[in-house]
Amino acid sequence: MGEIKKVIDYKEMMIDKKWDYIKPNENDIYFITDFSFDNGIDYKELPNRWIKFAKGSGHVSLYNLDKPDIIIHRLHIVHIVHTGYLD
Repeated sequence: MGEIKKVIDYKEMMIDKKWDYIKPNENDIYFITDFSFDNGIDYKELPNRWIKFAKGSGHVSLYNLDKPDIIIHRLHIVHIVHTGYLD
């Protein structure tokens, strides 16, 4: 039988409602390049594939593609790189 994927409402998960919501696209991947941010070491052991769902003030909100309940609510854009789109 197929696995049932849990649906998370990332728009509701936004901390700063003034930010722009971005509809998550799981083919549009970001990598974290610098884990020196607060609690960054906690994310270093996870698969480094992140999906952006909000942006504002030079920051983004991301969730982990492989573990979608793992969310980084506020990360400065200097810590990530856009890797492109998966086919």
